[in-house]
Amino acid sequence: MDWVLWQEQVQKTAFLQPLIGTETPGVTADGERLCFSFVNKYNGSERISMLTGRMDDLHEVFEGRQRLSDLIRINRVTFTGTYREQLKLESLLFLCKLES
Repeated sequence: MDWVLWQEQVQKTAFLQPLIGTETPGVTADGERLCFSFVNKYNGSERISMLTGRMDDLHEVFEGRQRLSDLIRINRVTFTGTYREQLKLESLLFLCKLES
C-alpha cells in the first residue's frame, strides 16, 4: 500500500475535512506496525495511534477489505490509542476506500 498516496488522498478529499479538521495525517510502516500521526497545523501538537499485527491483516484493514474493529475484537490486530481515535481512523480508512 502506498502510504503517501493515502495521506494525500485524505488531505485533498473535501468530505473528509470535517474528520481531520486542522490536522495533517501521516502514516509510517515499521515491520508489523503502522503508526498514524495527526499533527495540528496551527500549534504543532501531535497525536499518535498505532496498529500492530501481521502485515497481511494490516493491509486488509488499510485496503478496506476488513473492518478495524472486527480484527481488534478477534485479536488479530492491536490498536494503541483512545477509542475515539480508533473510530476516527476506522472512518477515514472506510471513506478513503469508497473514494478510491
